[in-house]
Parts: sequence; C-alpha cells; structure tokens
Amino acid sequence: MNIKSLHIAVKDTSLSGRYLPENRLESLIALAKKRDVYRLLGSSELDQDIHGILIGRGDKRILAWSQMHGNESTTTKGVVDFVRLLLQESVASDFVSAVLNQHTFLIIPMLNPDGAQVYSRENANGVDLNRDALNQSQREIRVLMRQFDAFKPDLCLNLHDQRSLYGVGNLRVPATLSFLSPSIDAQRSLSPARIEAMSLIVKMVLGLQEHLAGQIGRYDDGFNESCVGDFFQKKGVPTILIEAGHFVGDDAREQTRYFVFEALLYLFQTSLKPYIAQDVVADYLAIPDNHKNMRDLVFKNVSLKGVLVSLGLQKEYEIINNQEQQYLRIEDVDPDHVIMGYTEIDFKGEELLINSHENDFEGEKIATIELKKSKKLIKI
Repeated sequence: MNIKSLHIAVKDTSLSGRYLPENRLESLIALAKKRDVYRLLGSSELDQDIHGILIGRGDKRILAWSQMHGNESTTTKGVVDFVRLLLQESVASDFVSAVLNQHTFLIIPMLNPDGAQVYSRENANGVDLNRDALNQSQREIRVLMRQFDAFKPDLCLNLHDQRSLYGVGNLRVPATLSFLSPSIDAQRSLSPARIEAMSLIVKMVLGLQEHLAGQIGRYDDGFNESCVGDFFQKKGVPTILIEAGHFVGDDAREQTRYFVFEALLYLFQTSLKPYIAQDVVADYLAIPDNHKNMRDLVFKNVSLKGVLVSLGLQKEYEIINNQEQQYLRIEDVDPDHVIMGYTEIDFKGEELLINSHENDFEGEKIATIELKKSKKLIKI
C-alpha cells in the first residue's frame, strides 16, 4: 500500500492552510450524512454545531477529537482525510474493510468551533478547554464527556498542534510529530492503560521511520488532571496525545497533515493489540524529548546593553477578513545562546533597532529592523 498515493486519492482539497473555521467542514459533513454516519453531538457556547462521525462495526471503540484549541487545525485536516478514506469504497478497499471490521470510530473533527472561527486557542469564554476536564464548566467539554461516558471507548486520541519552536532533543530539526502517553499521577506511574498507549505510540513511530526519521519527539508527561488526556488515562482508558508540529518549508502544514494521516494508518493497520517488545516502556522512552529550543529565525551575536545575545523570532498568524496573515514577533532574548534557528543570521556584535527601539525587544510584533549604527534596513 503506497500511503502517499492513497492520501492524494482521498485528501480533502477544500481544506488548506491554518485557518479552519467550522463552515469549512461542509464537504465532510455532507459526505457523512450521505453515508448515514453523521451525528450531531451538541453545540458550543455560541451555539455552533459540534459534529461527530460514527463509523465502523468492530469491537474496538476509538474516540478521537481534534481542534479543542481553535487555532490548531493540522490534525483536523489529517483526520478529515482519514475519515474520507473510511467513507469511500474504491481505494484500498481491503484495508478499509479490515479497519472497519475491527473498529468503531467516534470522531469529533472540531470540538471548539467558536475558537476556530476567530483563530483562538480558547473558546468563546476565554477558557482553555484542555484545562477544563475537572471543572467541566464549558459546553464543549460537557459534550466530550457525555460522548466518553456513552461511547465507552477502548482508546482515546487527543489531537493537537504544537508551535515550530519545538525541536527534537538538541538537534537542529523540528518535532514534526510528537506523541505522549499522558501520566495518571504526579509520580508518572505506569498503569496498564498508560503502557498500552505507549505500545501503540511505538507502533506508529516505527511505521513513520521511513519518511520522518529523526523528526519525531516525545511530549512532556508532567501530570495535570485538568487536562483531558490525563483525566481519561487516569480513568483507565488508554489515551494518546498527538501533536502536529513544523516541517521545514511547510508553513501551511500540508506536509505535516500527511504525516498525521500516515500515523493513523499505521496505528490501525492491524488489530489494536499492544505492541510487543522486550520492554515497551524503554522503547517509548527512547523517543527523544521535544524541547522548546527552536525558533523560525535567530539573530545571533546582537549587542544588547553591552552583552551579546541571541534573539529568537517566531512566525505568528492572525486572521484579517477571513484570510491568514503572517508576521514575525520576538519570542525571546537569549544571553546564553541556547536557542537554535531554522534560519540564523550572525550580526557580529552589531546593535539593532527593532520598531525604532534599541531595548525591550521581547514580545514585539516586528514592523522594521535596522542596524543602529548605519541605519541600514534589514529585510527578512
């Protein structure tokens, strides 16, 4: 099975870029209704529909949700493509039949439509839904919890994006995909559910080695019971967090979208028995940590108050007239020169004026950069 050709055949070409509000799911919803697998699960704080896809006839029950952070749409695109694969009949029919015979999926492609509409991490009330598992104060989380209780999943998939500042270990490469088997307590204890999630992560990582070797990270497993993944894992249901990250030259995250699709195919390629190895935990822990040590652009050896520092610049996005707009912002000032850039410029001790300022760069949205001494404008 050629996964790249398969993805091209089923990819929803109406979805592209980072901005993915609820109305852009129209094609998927129409197809799901036509195949009688659509379910209206509830509504958001602003009364937008929260959609569900219920498909399959197998015993293994999979609950997956994406875009609980409204500005994290890469996994949504990958999941939509995966659903389209399951809904069609002519491509990879033997694989699709096997998957549907073994599994029943309840997929929520967009849990936070209000945040998605305004390209915000939080929902309409300014609440991070991934910190509301205990309080369950928001309608979106209550929808998810109702589905969890009624559907009784054997596996949960919690799907997110991570910023391009996450790199793999101390290498100068992005963590294009990162995985986490969430902790069940502050001691990071190893419950059967957590170990099973680890085994399934290892299965995906092994499959991804051909095309993504060296660009896969392991997300931090600090415990927070208010996070949905930790909450479900503690309840004894194996839960996997997938973080879609940066791929060099892919600001629209279309390449990462493909890797999300590929990871899902490897996950469900055979029955959901745990990955068997001498030591599943050791194999999982061998996946390198991801670190916040990468920046889109680094200015090295900039003179600031008499000290040579590195300036980390990040691409940020905002929505203006329903269109994505990109700009650069100073992420941090690093006197220890720890951060690394996908692109680096050495200023060799020069002083800079950013937005006509010579100090207090951090957090600045960049309009202009110039050399202080020569007044030369720097184009980036």
